[in-house]
Amino acid sequence: MAPKHWEQPPAVVGFGLVFVFSNEHVSTILNINLLYRASHIKYKTNPLKMKYLIEASRLQVGDIVLVTWDDPKSEKIRRLANSEFSHAMVYVGGHSFIHSSLNGVEASNCQRILLDGPGSAAVYRCERATQDQIDRIVEFARSRIGMEYSLSEAKQSVRANPGPTKEGNREFCTRFAARALEAAAIAIVNNPDYCTPKDLEETPLLKRIEGCIREASPEESKFGDEESPILNRQQTVINSILAQARQVTEIDIQTISQMEQHLEDHPEYDAEFDRIVKESGYLDLWKYDLEKNPYYYSIVEFEKTVPDNLKAEVARFLARLASEMETRFSTELLAFSSARAAGGLKYFATIYKLNRRLVSLQRQRSETAYTAMQRYGS
Repeated sequence: MAPKHWEQPPAVVGFGLVFVFSNEHVSTILNINLLYRASHIKYKTNPLKMKYLIEASRLQVGDIVLVTWDDPKSEKIRRLANSEFSHAMVYVGGHSFIHSSLNGVEASNCQRILLDGPGSAAVYRCERATQDQIDRIVEFARSRIGMEYSLSEAKQSVRANPGPTKEGNREFCTRFAARALEAAAIAIVNNPDYCTPKDLEETPLLKRIEGCIREASPEESKFGDEESPILNRQQTVINSILAQARQVTEIDIQTISQMEQHLEDHPEYDAEFDRIVKESGYLDLWKYDLEKNPYYYSIVEFEKTVPDNLKAEVARFLARLASEMETRFSTELLAFSSARAAGGLKYFATIYKLNRRLVSLQRQRSETAYTAMQRYGS
């Protein structure tokens, strides 16, 4: 029996410690949507009210997406910022966004979240950005995964003169988005440390892209209201790793990049960091996708599982996704982690072993996708 919902394969969103998450795919739906929900509170959909999705095919890597939600927190942010929107996200490809929520900087599944109306989201693009700049935007966004949210700094952003940054090692949504572009030498605001959704709306360096919102089907609306266990599990694991690293070192470690840099500077923490990552469950997250979606890894399973009337559509989708993922699960990833592992630290050896597994799995996905495309994609 074919599953009702299709899971997209994992995507890399980190560096040394490679984070994995699944983007889910509902039946024939290959268009992905995302909307921030403050504190990840589940606002249940009114079945009598039409919901909307972001049209993924209209997005480009590096886009800034502004969103809002019909709840009191979002309304207050819109009022204080004098903006249509209350939250900002960065599109990093693979149908995934990275953003700073109250849970910290995290990658989000596009498909689980619904919009209240056609004006509840807007896509902004820096059309002058080069490919190198886009790559740097994504690199920055991934490097920030796990960094804690600063409510006090977010409140300062609406002040006329917020003053110097007090918590620079923290993010909030618009700071994160502006810093991501600043990392690529694209200064979209005067002060990326303190900016609002209105500032992002009005910058002349970003062009609003129209036609990015569409109506959601009843099935999509129902699916969007369900929890996403793999994402919840992943975020819990990441937060746990960083919390334990802070406890062990008594240093304000906010990201995996900071954790790994601290380890290189202080190799005496090697045994502890290696223990933390091994006990966290992170090294086994990839097994969830392999067990739940065997048809992404085997053409035999693809042909058995995917209904005949969906094979062409799913094959085209998987081929597009495989093309995006291949640059992330590349030999460069192995070379980077291999060089670190050669230093003799157990932690980096563990991460290198994981990266070898992930690169191998991506090759299986690519082979399956391209074989399916040859057979059914025309």
